[in-house]
Amino acid sequence: AGYPAEEAEGWVIRPAGEQCAESLAYPTSDSAVADLEAAGVEILAVEETELVVCEACGCPTSAHYRVLISGEDMTTAFSLGWQREG
Repeated sequence: AGYPAEEAEGWVIRPAGEQCAESLAYPTSDSAVADLEAAGVEILAVEETELVVCEACGCPTSAHYRVLISGEDMTTAFSLGWQREG
């Protein structure tokens, strides 16, 4: 096993868009995970959640998408702009 050890699975998260933007970057969970699926990432679960964020233009929306993926897909998800939750 490599270092650090691969996790079996984990949650990654990304905002639906930016405040004050003309439209949401990802208006639906399907649109949010489309890039992941196209890159071959297996989606184990998808949730929408509301997070506390700064209230200013350019800040992320409070609406975020959480996606459960396998540890081996984390690098791919990070390269597409997703972040590890937490």
